[in-house]
Amino acid sequence: MRRSLSLLLLGCCLLWGCPDEIKRPSGRNRADSGATDAAKLMADASQPDLDQGVGDGSWADSGSEDLGGGDLGLSDLGFNDSGAADLGIADLGPADLGPPDLGPPDLGPPDLGPPDLGPPDLGPPDLGPPDLGPPDLGTPDLGPPDLGTPDLGPPDTGTGTGIIYMDYDYRNASSPGSPRRNYHGFSESQWAPRGSSWPQVVLRFNRGTVGSDPIGNVLRLPSSDDLEIRYGLTPLRSYTRAIVEVQGRSRATSSQVRFEVTNQPGTCGAMGTLSQSWNPQTAVLDITGCLHLGSSWQGFQGLRLSPMSGTIALQRIRLTIEGAVW
Repeated sequence: MRRSLSLLLLGCCLLWGCPDEIKRPSGRNRADSGATDAAKLMADASQPDLDQGVGDGSWADSGSEDLGGGDLGLSDLGFNDSGAADLGIADLGPADLGPPDLGPPDLGPPDLGPPDLGPPDLGPPDLGPPDLGPPDLGTPDLGPPDLGTPDLGPPDTGTGTGIIYMDYDYRNASSPGSPRRNYHGFSESQWAPRGSSWPQVVLRFNRGTVGSDPIGNVLRLPSSDDLEIRYGLTPLRSYTRAIVEVQGRSRATSSQVRFEVTNQPGTCGAMGTLSQSWNPQTAVLDITGCLHLGSSWQGFQGLRLSPMSGTIALQRIRLTIEGAVW
């Protein structure tokens, strides 16, 4: 800064003339007067420290009053960095932002019309005519369950008289416990033993088998086994006769088979025989008086078929109660 100021001062002297104190030194010691010629000033201007005599005063202390030799106001004329760069050289104009955009936002006119949904569908829903028919479940099976011959006896009104029976047929059976069941007079549940919903057919020792025979499909019941039908007579009040029919033949080729039918519990029953003929036979046994009425066993009884010698080829067995009152 000082170097720039010295050069500027020298230029001013050359242009406008320098005061006498600068041109001619006074009678003081020339070394202290601070007067120099233009060559010395120019030489001093190249020195790093320009405050050698200028600030100490050859100009300010030259003997004259304050003639401006020291303070020429050059430092206040804007030549130093006191605002020259800030007086218009800088871009002090308004920012190039243009006039503010005060108009409405460029969003176009608002869509105030009705939503583009088309006219509302005020008609009836497109469901077609209602399906008032029965549900499409196929033809319902309204027939009786396939439990054998339907019960054609009197309806189960709680009382009645007549003949009742239960019949078990092995001619189409696949196992000892699956004969075809037929009931008359009493329904299956009325024939059921206490605690069950139907009569139970069991082999006591599980030695009998179902298979073919010259007379057809049969239960082959050996003398080492018993067939037992467990049933109940809870609704029965009285009866006049009870018979058991055993249809089949002897499995032997040269001898008949002897068997016994009893009503359990107890030993009351009857005995019968079947020949070895290849034609089916029916043995009828009377067990009247063997049924349990009026006792704790009335609701749980067992009709037992027991071969005594040989093997029975059994097609069917039926218990019939005549003159029944319930």
